[in-house]
Amino acid sequence: MNSFPVTPANPTAFEMRPVGVTLEVDPVVGADLVEVLPRVRVGWGLSGGEEGARHGPSIMVGGLEASYQRVEKVLNAIAAKYKKQSCCAWMGPDGAGHFVKTMHNGIEYADMQMIA
Repeated sequence: MNSFPVTPANPTAFEMRPVGVTLEVDPVVGADLVEVLPRVRVGWGLSGGEEGARHGPSIMVGGLEASYQRVEKVLNAIAAKYKKQSCCAWMGPDGAGHFVKTMHNGIEYADMQMIA
């Protein structure tokens, strides 16, 4: 994992860190810096399991819409396709992608409990 501190004095820095639904993460950390730094900062939830790993996941993105627009082409290229439509979308501000993924999991797990 590569990480360089992101500060107003170091605007070209970047941070990459693994996150998942089972980890306690704060997708809003540093959100106050977004307005003063010329960088892209988005978070997203991924869905797709094994098939998503092989053929592309569903990507639920949160962050500034302007930041999403800067990475949209890359994420659409990675995402699964359904009827030639990308399964990638901007969900709203910081944390929205993780929130949608959490709701997705809640519905999925409730369905599995009803079936069991």
